[in-house]
Amino acid sequence: MNLIKIDLSVTTPVYKQIIHSVHKGIDKGILKHGDALPSVNQIAGQFLLSRGSVFTAHNQLKASGIIDAIPGKGYFVAGTQVKQQQNIFLLFSTFTPYKEILYNSFLNNLSEKCTVDIYFHHHNIKVFETLIREQAPYYNTFVIMPEVNEKTLSILRLLEAV
Repeated sequence: MNLIKIDLSVTTPVYKQIIHSVHKGIDKGILKHGDALPSVNQIAGQFLLSRGSVFTAHNQLKASGIIDAIPGKGYFVAGTQVKQQQNIFLLFSTFTPYKEILYNSFLNNLSEKCTVDIYFHHHNIKVFETLIREQAPYYNTFVIMPEVNEKTLSILRLLEAV
């Protein structure tokens, strides 16, 4: 089974791609409670990754209650509630004092179960598109300050497929 999907051509860190693969496997019913995950060595070897990247992914999955480790046996699915945590993709044009106030207010009013990653497109439509195309699959909530451009609507429609 090819549970783990890694694309080294994108800027998304591999540990996030591993986490996303496990979440997607659970969402699609490929992984169920008690199922074993591929070993750290299998994942690292298959994709020519450092073991540290795989351990980072596993540690975050453990911290969120999705997987658990059994010494000498490996990692197993412990929880199937992957939608509980809200992963927020926040995309601003630039970081200004006004946007810093907005960002801090935003963070102060979120639940502790939320994670927020902030990105900047710097009024560059190509950066805007690349960030949305490459990062969107790893989030379930989007807050986007769009770029005024004729391509903006078609780029935002990429989110419909997520």
